[in-house]
Amino acid sequence: LGWIPFTLEALDMEYLEVGTTAGKLRRMPSEYYATNFLSCFWFERRDLSHTIKKLGAETVMFETDFPHPICLYPIDDVDAAMGGLTEDEKVKVLSGNAERVYNLPV
Repeated sequence: LGWIPFTLEALDMEYLEVGTTAGKLRRMPSEYYATNFLSCFWFERRDLSHTIKKLGAETVMFETDFPHPICLYPIDDVDAAMGGLTEDEKVKVLSGNAERVYNLPV
């Protein structure tokens, strides 16, 4: 997840510097991310809240690989990793976005 903000910034810079052979875009390349992509994380801890805020909580979903060792477990570890998020942002990341994207009953 942490690589995405850098990549979006680089895409915008390239577009502004050299343009595109596909013609003029209606929006900056990074703006297409928010309306066309969702990204998942399952083990990241470092700067997680900042990254989620930068991308927008509505574009991020938590996934788990439990019981395999490379995951955030127990649930307290997940909550601690997202300590800088509001309750609304946590709900989006932990369940709300999946409910919306996969049309799951609430």
